[in-house]
Amino acid sequence: MTSRGLLSFKAAIRSDDSGRLEKWIGYGCCKWEGISCNNTTGRVTQINLPGFFTSSDDSPVQTSMNGHLSPSITLLSSLEVIDLSWTHWPNWLYSSIDRFSSPKTPKTFSLRE
Repeated sequence: MTSRGLLSFKAAIRSDDSGRLEKWIGYGCCKWEGISCNNTTGRVTQINLPGFFTSSDDSPVQTSMNGHLSPSITLLSSLEVIDLSWTHWPNWLYSSIDRFSSPKTPKTFSLRE
């Protein structure tokens, strides 16, 4: 269920010029870049894919993403944080967040620019 929710999230992203999502392969999602899991349950608690990050050679990188948020993100019942800040999402995405008005909505959802 966890990998399926994340892979559906990935499939809804049309472009990710950071290349981080293309490394999301297989079922070991707790080891994927930008994913944090609860050590006891193994469930995903955070998706951290901000537009500013430090690359493996310690140089700063700015990236962008484009697409939409798949409703399957609600399959991640332990998800508390989604950080997509500074990724230059289009304005219409902000209104689409209302679709996630369920008990499984993350506590923190960052899209700041």
